[in-house]
Amino acid sequence: MTVASIYLAYDDSALTTYANAGLLRRAQKDVAANKIELIEAGDFINNAEQIILDSDGQTVILPSTGLTNASCNCSSVSACKHILASVLYLQSLAKSAKEQDAEVESDQAINSIELNNDTPNNIESKKTVKQKIDSDNKDTKINGDSLIKANNSKNATVRTAVAEVLAFSLDDLQKFAKTIPKAKRLKAILMAVHYLESFDSKVDASNSADNTDKLQASVIDETQSLRIYLSHQNEEIRYILGAGFAGMLSKIERDVDSYHWLALIAVQRLYGSEEGIAKIRQWLVKELSKTSSTAIVSLETLSVVTLIVLDDIAFDIEQILYQGLSQLEYFSANRMHLANTLARSQHLPRLAMQLRQLSGQMHDFIKGDNHIDERQLLISLAELSAYLYQLQHSDATELPKLRGKLRHTYDIDDKRADLSLLPLGASWWFSQGKARGLTLYFYEPNEGQIIEFTQARAQAQDLNFNKQTAWYNAVWLSTAQSLMNQFSTLSNPRFNDNGGLAVTGSKVRDHSSLNDNFAGYLDSVQKLAVDDWQHLQQRWLQQLMDNGTVNDIVVLNPAKIGSFQVDEIEQCVWWPLADQKNNQVRLRLNWNSNDQQSIDTIDKLERIDSYLIQMIVAQVRMIENTIEINPITLIMSDHLFHLDYSRVPTKKNTLKALLTGQVSKLMSKKRRLVEVESTKIFTLSQLICQPVLSVLDSLSASGRLQPTEVQIKQLRQQHKLAKDAGLSILATSIECFYKRRVEVNDILQLTYLCKILLLLEAELPLSFS
Repeated sequence: MTVASIYLAYDDSALTTYANAGLLRRAQKDVAANKIELIEAGDFINNAEQIILDSDGQTVILPSTGLTNASCNCSSVSACKHILASVLYLQSLAKSAKEQDAEVESDQAINSIELNNDTPNNIESKKTVKQKIDSDNKDTKINGDSLIKANNSKNATVRTAVAEVLAFSLDDLQKFAKTIPKAKRLKAILMAVHYLESFDSKVDASNSADNTDKLQASVIDETQSLRIYLSHQNEEIRYILGAGFAGMLSKIERDVDSYHWLALIAVQRLYGSEEGIAKIRQWLVKELSKTSSTAIVSLETLSVVTLIVLDDIAFDIEQILYQGLSQLEYFSANRMHLANTLARSQHLPRLAMQLRQLSGQMHDFIKGDNHIDERQLLISLAELSAYLYQLQHSDATELPKLRGKLRHTYDIDDKRADLSLLPLGASWWFSQGKARGLTLYFYEPNEGQIIEFTQARAQAQDLNFNKQTAWYNAVWLSTAQSLMNQFSTLSNPRFNDNGGLAVTGSKVRDHSSLNDNFAGYLDSVQKLAVDDWQHLQQRWLQQLMDNGTVNDIVVLNPAKIGSFQVDEIEQCVWWPLADQKNNQVRLRLNWNSNDQQSIDTIDKLERIDSYLIQMIVAQVRMIENTIEINPITLIMSDHLFHLDYSRVPTKKNTLKALLTGQVSKLMSKKRRLVEVESTKIFTLSQLICQPVLSVLDSLSASGRLQPTEVQIKQLRQQHKLAKDAGLSILATSIECFYKRRVEVNDILQLTYLCKILLLLEAELPLSFS
């Protein structure tokens, strides 16, 4: 392609992407005022290397490599109006030439008719028109026919931007990849692999709008240019016909080359052949295999690529807060989902889990989920930012623990000891990332530990996977239902990234029914059960100190079981249990009228004879600064009752059944507890931190980081209260909000500090006599 034809492909949108709308308007005024003059154009047909113009007294050079390499001798260090005006001037010449060509063709058509008339006047008219056209062509300084031929000759092969991108061979893509800095090249390759996987795993085009957990790309073909949109980038990427990879345009601030290269991969995947994509995928995998060995040489240090990934995540957090949480968009949530993949590739499973959860929270918030608000997002961002700081400043002794549980690797000939598994509980769940799954919990008596197994599916994947099919799915040559009702010996045990048992590679070698020796089962589980609630308090406080959260499975052995209490304010049902010292712990069952599962669970518990309950398996989790306990399985006197799956047997209306039912009611009343009325008392940390968090909510939601006078007055009050309470670090952090300009890190640090202080006085579901 010639130099002229390349610059004719830039429309106003592309020029705005290169500069901005204001500069484009000023350039248009210069063209209208005839301030641009062609100095040197060479031969437009014979591939001139550059075009030189005078633009408002400045010399502009438009090279054959496209607009991104254009230069001007003015003082501007980036895009200027002189370059834009020069491009617009070339386009105006082309437009004028086209109009003249159209006029010539029209006159020739008229003349072909008039030539049948031999009058001298007609012949004279033809000569006059020809002289006028020749004169006009001379005045334009550029031959109109030449410029049109350079743009779109009738005799030349028509070229399009899509065809040009598809013409790039694997060697070309590799060459483009080498222009990306080496430290960031691996990240670009990882993103490309993830995009190809997302394309390959599409379920149905009709579901693509709701399929937010996958990263997709879309392309708008404008013949001479392409508009490319990546789902985790808010800015469009433009490919200009003839400008090549170096001439691509976008307003992306960081890693521009990486995203431009990724855009080419996306176009190849959308329009290219399967054979070409297979070659690209094979090369990508090969490149990853080359670097994988160096990536895992030492788990005690962070590689250069890992540090870049962490830095990019921190940058994304800043951009989210500058944008404002109330204006959160899908591309931000998708970027966190992509970052999760990058974190896993760098052997950071704990970071990957945080990013998945954050991405799910963002998607829920965007969709209008009432259970997610700006404060939860802000706290999650602050926790993620603090964790990134820990990773970046960790030493060799701290880093392995900060990474999280890594995947277990085994040799083929490695002989592993069999696992003896005793069933504990089963839970059907939905995650914030819209995944769904079934988790089975086992007790391994030899090591005295709880091991879990999970089978799950992401959103819109395997639509046949539901609560019932998961219960009857084949697991280790058995089923989940069978595993929860038998003693099992698992041979060749394998584990996944999260430390749980893997789906494949293992099998149940031996098993026997629980009914054959349920008394022996109760004796084994009794060793694991907690019967003193003070031990629970110590256990949870230690976990809060170590991890800042609680996520645990406990087996409770209560001395007394109380009756249900309905809490209309909290929209839940409380279930109190007491130990031998009459200390109480409250289990929570959320009462959601839209969730049939929660209603069924409460109904089952109301119909079960509580005196038959021996122990309760429950899941402990942290919601903001409150610890919640949710029951999942009841260990009865002769069987396990799984709240999500087991059914309460229907009693026959016989005399014996009626007598038994009456006795059960009397026994239940005898064992009821004297309920303790809970009155909410605000702790010191809540009195100080809650008003501060309210101000931070407002700042982060709007993206306007500077507090108002009213907010400053409130912060001054909280500063005085924190100082009087001896919380000097908190007081210093609050003080900077009205003494200097507020930065994103100030908001994140103060949010995290408030969260930690609230955890120190976390609300425990315990009351001691």
